[in-house]
Amino acid sequence: MSMTFEKLPYGIASFEGLIKDGFAYVDKTRFIEILEDLDTLYPIVIRPRRFGKSLVVSMLKAYYDQNFAIHFSENFQGTYIEQNPTPLKGKYCVLRLDFSAIDINPLEVNFCKKMNSGMHDFFERYPIAGCKEFLSKEFEHPAVMWLEFCNLVRPIIGKKLYLLIDEYDQFANDVLASDRKLFELITSKEGFIKNFYAAVKDSTDNFVARTFITGVTPITLDSITSGFNIACNISGYPGIAEYFGFTPEELRPLIDTVLKKISYRKTTEEVFFRMKDYYNGYRFSKNNNSSVFNASMCLYYLNYIRHNGAEPDQLSDPAVSPDIKKINGILSCGNAEEIRAIVKNVLSGYSIPIDTLNTELNLNKLCELSRTELLSVFYYLGYLTYAPEGRGLVCPNKAIRESFFNYFVETLEGNRQVLFGGEAMNQALNALTKGDIAPFIKYAARQFKDSVRLHAGAHLSEAAIQYYFLGTANRTSDFVASIEEEAAGTGYVDLVLKPAPESKATATYLLEFKYLPKTTANSQSIVSEKLKTAQDQLTRYASSGTFCDSEKIVKAALVFVGTDLVAQEITSYS
Repeated sequence: MSMTFEKLPYGIASFEGLIKDGFAYVDKTRFIEILEDLDTLYPIVIRPRRFGKSLVVSMLKAYYDQNFAIHFSENFQGTYIEQNPTPLKGKYCVLRLDFSAIDINPLEVNFCKKMNSGMHDFFERYPIAGCKEFLSKEFEHPAVMWLEFCNLVRPIIGKKLYLLIDEYDQFANDVLASDRKLFELITSKEGFIKNFYAAVKDSTDNFVARTFITGVTPITLDSITSGFNIACNISGYPGIAEYFGFTPEELRPLIDTVLKKISYRKTTEEVFFRMKDYYNGYRFSKNNNSSVFNASMCLYYLNYIRHNGAEPDQLSDPAVSPDIKKINGILSCGNAEEIRAIVKNVLSGYSIPIDTLNTELNLNKLCELSRTELLSVFYYLGYLTYAPEGRGLVCPNKAIRESFFNYFVETLEGNRQVLFGGEAMNQALNALTKGDIAPFIKYAARQFKDSVRLHAGAHLSEAAIQYYFLGTANRTSDFVASIEEEAAGTGYVDLVLKPAPESKATATYLLEFKYLPKTTANSQSIVSEKLKTAQDQLTRYASSGTFCDSEKIVKAALVFVGTDLVAQEITSYS
């Protein structure tokens, strides 16, 4: 597939605007055909943020709306659907409601204002008598507003409305992250969400012909389906996986076109594999082994390269970072030990066994999220995904692993992120590849000290140090890092760095951390005792035979007092 374009559509969610203004478009129009072949008229698709859901919604509006029919060839030129139009093309009056970015205070009134915005757009295309008076009203209850809209429009168009609802749950997730009581109120049996969707269901008899709903999590899905019980969650259908996100076949032409426009030191394949490490790995069906890239992260990266001639220092899309704060609020409903166990597995690169995910999560019925429910939340937010062959859940890529690391850090530090990068880090990682761990230890220890507030020292632990060092190690693809890896019959190594396949690195590093609070570490003898204990442990681990395949083993015993690295011993042998 060849591709030409003037601009990359980073942050662009308008299909019409994208086409009109010469942005690149990765053809997802076959999804229209698939959508019409489904056994439901009311599908729901759940995907993490920044996977192109809003653009798909905009595409459906441009395709199905009667008023866009005359622009069909212009809007869909060169696409699959232009050559294979369906009988339903341009057959509906389309109402799009976007429930993202709703101010939660006062929530119900602002929900109505969002409805008003979508209905205002509808009436600009369909100026029905009485619409100005309707739009000028101030509604406090969404169900009442919907019923009045139906009464006004239905006599004119009949059963020809295609209702598109984008981000059905974003406001609810925001509420959950900040006000659990308000969340319980709005999602309860008598809450306005259920009443609104019940009103929508009632209108499917003679007004609403089809719906298409997108969201991020199933946390409020129970509130929808209890009122709108004809809706069908198709999120796990293998056939739709490729239509949200980029496939490798779609990404390569984008990379190639960008690199042809600039002078860049890396080839298309080199850039592709760099992006694969950070943005690929998402599997949204247990029965589909192919994975997709996060579309927004890919566009962020390529857009930066195009304008700067170099990759960004921060490889994770900053626009996705706010999810870390949101997830903290959601996970406050979970068991702390279960959360720590999940984070530990993710940072260590382990697969997490699970039989099945929850398709609905009604938090009004839960005092605390179970392990399965926690894993389901992580999955829907894009922090975990299906492993190949559906064997449990894994972290999809390095960008998400860094987000997990930042989540861990923020629970310690009060919403402060750790920022890795710069020449010092690059030198440390290069030295690590060449068999020298000292610069790596120096950099990671300084990063740890600089990132953690001094007054938090009393609450730190060896685990905290582990994760900081792991976060640094995960910045290179030359090593596979894991924490608490078992050394046959001798215990668990705090941190292991093994050369990655095809890496030039030859040494395996075993690190053992000891931590002493400043309040108790008042003598050199205690520090020396801790150092010796760490050395003895490393000797046992190295002699266990677990790491006998390594050309060189480097052992590093480290003792921290508070945030300070006060003693270390590095030994190596081949």
